[in-house]
Amino acid sequence: MLGEDYALALGKIVANLQGLELMIRSFLHDTLDAQDGLHQQPFPLDVAVGTELPVDHLTNYDPLGRLIDKYNETNPPLDKYLVDLRDALAHGRVMGEIESNHYRLLKFSKPVNGMVEVTHNEELTEEWLMSRKAMTSKAIKEVIERFTALREKNGVLK
Repeated sequence: MLGEDYALALGKIVANLQGLELMIRSFLHDTLDAQDGLHQQPFPLDVAVGTELPVDHLTNYDPLGRLIDKYNETNPPLDKYLVDLRDALAHGRVMGEIESNHYRLLKFSKPVNGMVEVTHNEELTEEWLMSRKAMTSKAIKEVIERFTALREKNGVLK
């Protein structure tokens, strides 16, 4: 695989993880926020910078792990590896020799006494990239199915 192919494949995985987070947030917004009276539909996408909005599942600072935990409480569980993958892609390093087309995804802990621990280390083979793309796509589809069923039940979709 060429460097551009790696970049494209990694970009698709990152985009899927961002899409997954948005779908989970939307699902929780339509379920938990609706129960708490915080449901705002539709969300105002044209909101101006500086506008204050109430905290809900679309606007809060919950990390992906907490969102998946909340989602998993009432739904078939999503794999928590998705959190490790997202964190490694967001905070890790893709390293390798440029000419070798052989890359690894490494993530390190915060330093303690001048030392770090390796917390993630995976070889980015073509098979790895394709399997992670498939995994993230499958997770999005599962949340969309649950979200669509919920909205149909509530008469939002027909």
